[in-house]
Amino acid sequence: MKPKRTQKQIAERFKGQLDYFKRPNYLRTARFWTTVSVVLLGAVWIFFFHRYGSEQFYNKGPLSRPHANLECRECHDAPAKLMSVSFEAFHVHKTSFDRACVRCHKGHSFHAPNTVNELECVICHKEHHGPAPLAPVENKNCITCHGDSAVLQASATKATGLPPKVFDYPQPGGVAVFKLPRPERGFTQVINSLATDHPEFRILSEKWRDTNSLKFNHARHFAADIPSVKGRKLACIDCHLPDASGNYFQKINYEKHCQTCHSLQFDGANKDLPLPHGNPEHIRAFLRSLPTQYAGLAAKQGIVNQREVEDFVKEQMVQLRKQVRTGEELEQQVFFNASRKAPVSEVGGIRTAATASFPGCAYCHEVKPRRDRVPEINPVVVVDRWLPGGAFSHTKHTAVNCVLCHAAAQSKVTADILLPSKMVCASCHKPKGGAPSECFTCHGYHAPQREDWFRPRAARRRGGGYSRARL
Repeated sequence: MKPKRTQKQIAERFKGQLDYFKRPNYLRTARFWTTVSVVLLGAVWIFFFHRYGSEQFYNKGPLSRPHANLECRECHDAPAKLMSVSFEAFHVHKTSFDRACVRCHKGHSFHAPNTVNELECVICHKEHHGPAPLAPVENKNCITCHGDSAVLQASATKATGLPPKVFDYPQPGGVAVFKLPRPERGFTQVINSLATDHPEFRILSEKWRDTNSLKFNHARHFAADIPSVKGRKLACIDCHLPDASGNYFQKINYEKHCQTCHSLQFDGANKDLPLPHGNPEHIRAFLRSLPTQYAGLAAKQGIVNQREVEDFVKEQMVQLRKQVRTGEELEQQVFFNASRKAPVSEVGGIRTAATASFPGCAYCHEVKPRRDRVPEINPVVVVDRWLPGGAFSHTKHTAVNCVLCHAAAQSKVTADILLPSKMVCASCHKPKGGAPSECFTCHGYHAPQREDWFRPRAARRRGGGYSRARL
């Protein structure tokens, strides 16, 4: 587009008035003083508001429900009494935010004892995102370290200088845990998600076996010839019932789960007189007082006449001696018969086998003979938690059929550890699987208090050992 005026025509406008820029400009003056006034008035207003006004002016958003009753200064301006807590020796919770957090949230440290980078609480636990519960920790917070091979290697190196005890997190009382030794090189595999690069569970990848002394065959209990229980086929839930918390199963015991099918019957003619269970001393005492036991059975059957009781006891002892010749032989069978089959007399020169009168303790248990003493029965320890580093609740999986995760129908020996593989878990626990897939779904991120871990050795002896706080 052709200009309307030339440069020479424009310059004519300033001829004789080249100092035009020195003349007062009311618009620029007003703009300058307006800016100065707004800044000064704002500073004065903030000062008086901070001194006499409400703290909510500075609030970036509503607090979460657990912290809704807190005042701003309780976290953002930690009182002097909080500063007196000494954390510097342990390299944790150095900021005023962290000191304010641990005033209420006691009983844990930042993370594992070999953590290289200690982060502030607010890095993972974000506030002011609304009145709902505190926003959960995001996977990206975990991947910051667990997705960095250099950080993991540095943590593994740090772990070599720490006592092994600090990695042995305690479990609730009475809970049997299957604990694996810590890998010699620590945990250095980079992990970004369960479905992609999370390693297989060590119990499965390293082919560990259950050391339980009980002889048990899961597959046998699924067989078609197993008697019905409560009018239906035997099912997993007949023995495996969750406890009140849903995190563990109720303890398996003989009286509740086994006795219905496995009665300790040593005398086929008197099924109301089973052997006691659980204590070898009691079993021997029972066998060595059989006349008294039969007399008690007679009373239960309504025989009260002394003469009749004596005749009943004598008859039962005679019948029993037809099966075993001596009391010592009966005791050996009770403790050491490990089969439902027993040899019978030769017929036509052929030795056959038949159903034994009863299976002994050794049918289910490991029994060790001891000279001139009652045999020893190895205690049965049923593991409650196979993966102590991962949280799990069967209550949240009640809609899933047991056999989809546990191959019990194919297991014939006690040594089989019937855990699902990592990929079985990841089939649901993935972004598109319908189940939560965050790291904290299975893993806790806080460790027990670890002040005691880094105390001088002499101080540890005076203090009575390492901290046993709950994970």
